[in-house]
Amino acid sequence: MFIYVGCSGGMTSSMFCQRIVKAIDAVESPLKAVFDDIGTIIRRKKEFEGNYDLVFAYGGINYIQAYNAYDFGTIFDVVFVSPQMRHMTKSKQEILKDYPVIVKDIEMKTFGTMDGPVAYNNLLDELIGIDYERSYVSSRHPETKNGDKNIELLILGADQSDSFFTSFFSVWESLELRVLTESYSLESLYDFHPKNDFDVRVLFGSSDLIVKEEFAKLSRRIDAVLIVPFSNPVLEKKKQWFNDYDIPVFVFEATCLAIKNGEAEAHRFETILNGLVYNSEYTREISSAEWETPPPRKIRKSAFFGLVSWE
Repeated sequence: MFIYVGCSGGMTSSMFCQRIVKAIDAVESPLKAVFDDIGTIIRRKKEFEGNYDLVFAYGGINYIQAYNAYDFGTIFDVVFVSPQMRHMTKSKQEILKDYPVIVKDIEMKTFGTMDGPVAYNNLLDELIGIDYERSYVSSRHPETKNGDKNIELLILGADQSDSFFTSFFSVWESLELRVLTESYSLESLYDFHPKNDFDVRVLFGSSDLIVKEEFAKLSRRIDAVLIVPFSNPVLEKKKQWFNDYDIPVFVFEATCLAIKNGEAEAHRFETILNGLVYNSEYTREISSAEWETPPPRKIRKSAFFGLVSWE
């Protein structure tokens, strides 16, 4: 079971997790427990789940945001909110409502004393109850990128007010495709509330906004990338990132762009768009988190007083 304990900044939750794990070890419990900071737990998820029964992560409760709800929802079983931050509980429940993770306040008697053995005894029964409750939570497990949304395209190096794109999207709208255009940011990618229904969401952004640290989160929602020719030489290096995550990249025709002939390009992209719909609906999503998780650390074993060793 993966357990996140969130406080204001991570200091008190780290002390709590440390004392809980120490208490578990002291009573020689059959349960193996470990604790670490939230970033390490997410990066090394595979290693932890293969070696421990209880994995405690600590950090600030505001680490949980809309753009990393996927990480929490697919890794953690429960999020405990410390007493001093319980005013944030409802907002975090809202962020994680589509995932089978329980978000609840941790009782003052469990958290406040910082007494490891007492806290462990109080927490163990609660964790058993949470595990039972969690099995009945109505959840969504996203099998495909399009399981809970419509097509989302990212256009790099272009201005959405350009007349080329006005004519480009008018062709799609003539085909009864509802197009929503807006500026790209990681926050708006995940946390948005459109006033009208749409079929294709198009986000315009600069290649400078595409950074390695955020790429996994971007990849979970973007279905394809469209690039304006010669938009940024640096982008050529970043195109490989999209390939690594199986995100198709298409380049607009330079001649059509030069003469503002968006209609010609829109017709060229009709077939591409149909392919994106099919791939998004019927193919399993790439599990980017697994690619980013380093393999378990090798344990060096030795015999004959260290003269012979192996991994």
